[in-house]
Amino acid sequence: MMAQLFRALAQFVMQGKLQASVIAILGIPVISPAAVALVLMRLGSSPGVIVFIAAVAPGLVLFASSVANALMAMVSSAIYLAIAIAALVLRQSQSWSYALGALLGLTVVNTIVMFLGAPSQVAAITDAIAETSRQMVAQYGTEAQAPLQVTDRYTLGMIATVSMFAAIPSLLLARWWQALLYNPGGFQKEFHLLRFGPVLAVVCLGVGLYHYSAGEPSWGAVFFMPLVVAGIGLVHWMVKQRGLGSHWLIVFYIFMLLVGPMRGMIAVLAVLDSLLNLRGRVAPRSQD
Repeated sequence: MMAQLFRALAQFVMQGKLQASVIAILGIPVISPAAVALVLMRLGSSPGVIVFIAAVAPGLVLFASSVANALMAMVSSAIYLAIAIAALVLRQSQSWSYALGALLGLTVVNTIVMFLGAPSQVAAITDAIAETSRQMVAQYGTEAQAPLQVTDRYTLGMIATVSMFAAIPSLLLARWWQALLYNPGGFQKEFHLLRFGPVLAVVCLGVGLYHYSAGEPSWGAVFFMPLVVAGIGLVHWMVKQRGLGSHWLIVFYIFMLLVGPMRGMIAVLAVLDSLLNLRGRVAPRSQD
């Protein structure tokens, strides 16, 4: 039922630029960015630019209304831009590792540009977070607790994390939509074979670990997220290769959501796959 609903939505998006623009301009989390990415991946940049403009237009209207809305508009536009470029990279390269690498790089660059272009807005949000932390500690905390030491770097890390959390599911959904309509089974094959090159995998792991050790978990999560996606793809591949039931995937996702360190283990698993080709060392389960 859910797959049929998503298929119908994807068909509506692909009926024309007007229909796709309607979905994009609604600003529905994950769905609207996925509509932009789907048009770009299937039809290319010319039709996609129109849908992209429709998606970012509401945010631009709100840009001048307040400091908070201005920053939200910039973040939203940056997310759409990163998704759009990553979708074009995926269209041209047919490589998820390139697309996710582009998404990561663009998120970092967009966040830095945001700080350089709108430092007063970032500072205002930093002050708001710090004040909220002080109020929460004063009302609910103990004498031993101290408010968060909030800096602009902390705020930018939060923005980058939110951007990645929003962008990755949108890009995955768009590619799944494309497979539903034009290449049944293609998304599963791509996702199962997702593997980063050794250099990019080690860089993501190293930079992520550095930020975690420096007390910047938000920035660490930004660099771990692409590895976690690759690790999830590997787990899906292993479940299929071994002929295990889908209930194992349900258990896996429950543990991944509830047990924080497990996400780090999945990221490390993705790096090991990049370095050692774990897929080549796992034999499929015998059908006898």
